[in-house]
Amino acid sequence: MGDGCRGPEAAYFKDKIVEMAGIIDAMPVSYETDEQGMEAVVELHYFLNGWDWYITEKDVNKDGKGQIQAFGYADSGEGFGPELGYISIKEIVRCGAELDLHWTPCTLRQIKEKAA
Repeated sequence: MGDGCRGPEAAYFKDKIVEMAGIIDAMPVSYETDEQGMEAVVELHYFLNGWDWYITEKDVNKDGKGQIQAFGYADSGEGFGPELGYISIKEIVRCGAELDLHWTPCTLRQIKEKAA
């Protein structure tokens, strides 16, 4: 997205960054969706080469130390999942995963139904 902010579509990407920051700020924090089960809302989607990460909660780490992670549903589409668990956003982005800028929030149940 940084490169996009310097190109001909700079206004679009800058607006998307502001929009995504608002979504992340408003997301539930760790354990807030525990009781929701499959009705928890997937707020963010990352993807890379057939892998998908669907994020329902963010970890609150105000001191900047420790693991930066989120909770969600990971699906490799290659027999390694799917599974619910903690996801290192730094790690998947470092590996090349991209944030889906056109994601429409939906429930975990809807994600699993689409995959079936």
